[in-house]
Amino acid sequence: MSCTKTVLDYLNEDCWNLVLGYVPLQDVIRTERTCRQWQKMILAYLSHTRICVKVDYRFQDDEEVTGVVQNTHCVILREKYMASFESWTLKLGTSVVAGSCSEKSLKVIGENCPNLEGVMFLNLPEEMLLNNQYENFRHLRKLRFIDCIPMTDKSLSQYIASPVLEELLICFNVQVTGQCFTNIQSANFKALVFKYCKALACQLLALAKEHFSELTKLVLEGINAVNIEGDFDEKDEPFGDIVLVLDKTKKLEYLSTWEFGRYLDNFFESVCQLSCLKELEIDTYATDENIVEVTRRCQQLRVLKYQACGGNV
Repeated sequence: MSCTKTVLDYLNEDCWNLVLGYVPLQDVIRTERTCRQWQKMILAYLSHTRICVKVDYRFQDDEEVTGVVQNTHCVILREKYMASFESWTLKLGTSVVAGSCSEKSLKVIGENCPNLEGVMFLNLPEEMLLNNQYENFRHLRKLRFIDCIPMTDKSLSQYIASPVLEELLICFNVQVTGQCFTNIQSANFKALVFKYCKALACQLLALAKEHFSELTKLVLEGINAVNIEGDFDEKDEPFGDIVLVLDKTKKLEYLSTWEFGRYLDNFFESVCQLSCLKELEIDTYATDENIVEVTRRCQQLRVLKYQACGGNV
């Protein structure tokens, strides 16, 4: 009498879920093509898995991607296998809660992943960002724009209108001034990060300060001292406007300001009022007196990164 049982018949679904939990997600997905019985089991397992899709992109590291949404399993997308990825996304798009989008993957993820919580947009042209036709990108909690250099306030305003938005990161941009902040709908911002956004006007950031009362992280690095018209003027002190923001961020735990401009005493006075502050990063424009006062008055401060001291204090 021949035996018709396979290895799948000897373990129940709970046991297989336990076993597959030790297998890298990339390998689990590959096994889905083995046979129909195996495919059914794999798809059932993956339907309960939170997946983060990573584009094979040379400027991107694992921490940046997995940081978009926590408690996810990361799977790598090779753009040269786009047809295979599109087929896979049609089957399992509901399990994708986070991902990174390049020009090639934007449409696939935007159309097939209805449960997106966070997205990283990578090196996308302005026209693709401006024509935001995907409903799945309109209710995100976490947004990151990396190397979207020509992105403007007009296109960004479509994304930050989400009423549940909690985190916004923009790294390397030359067009966004902050005019788009008038379109903010969320009052639950937790993190706001700008790195090397050369056109950002701090006056416009200050105008949206009422939306930042829940902010726990603020990063302003490599921001020129520009006025609302976009002209650089050393007489326009950016920290005069940032003080207005800090006065509204009583829950702030992390603050980083690098390559920003000349610090003012009222900036440090506002920092000293941040009773929840745990980590502070500043550059050499601060004075010794400023640093001493911050460390004395911010009782929860655990990390101070100060360029003049060459590291942590």
